[in-house]
Amino acid sequence: ALLDVGRPDVPWIPAIEAQSGDLARAAGVGVDQSPPVRGAAPGPSAEDMEAAREMTPQDRAAMIEGMVAGLEDRLATEGGGPEEWERLLNAYRVLGRPEDAARVWSDVERAFAEAPPEIGARLREAARAAGVDVSEP
Repeated sequence: ALLDVGRPDVPWIPAIEAQSGDLARAAGVGVDQSPPVRGAAPGPSAEDMEAAREMTPQDRAAMIEGMVAGLEDRLATEGGGPEEWERLLNAYRVLGRPEDAARVWSDVERAFAEAPPEIGARLREAARAAGVDVSEP
């Protein structure tokens, strides 16, 4: 939102643009050379990333928001693995949206209520980092 309303010469624009890489990674945007994780959502292609580099900061931010919303919608309707839910929580952390992380946390708790303790611990840590008040099981 700050990119949308800010003039290019205001002091916060460079700071936001400097964090766009972290935001993109948290949203699952990036060129990843590692093998795909079974059940993980596909990321953008190298061509998509190249096109994103040529976007305006506002368009890049809109693309990231769209990807995060798409990930949340897919997880809410189809479910997903712990890595995907962790990715969503991390995206909300980087975007500074703890209320959205808290909103999806109840879905995460239900989906992984019977998960091994290490998975639950990893998801709780991601939720805490995103600003969610998480109680231990």
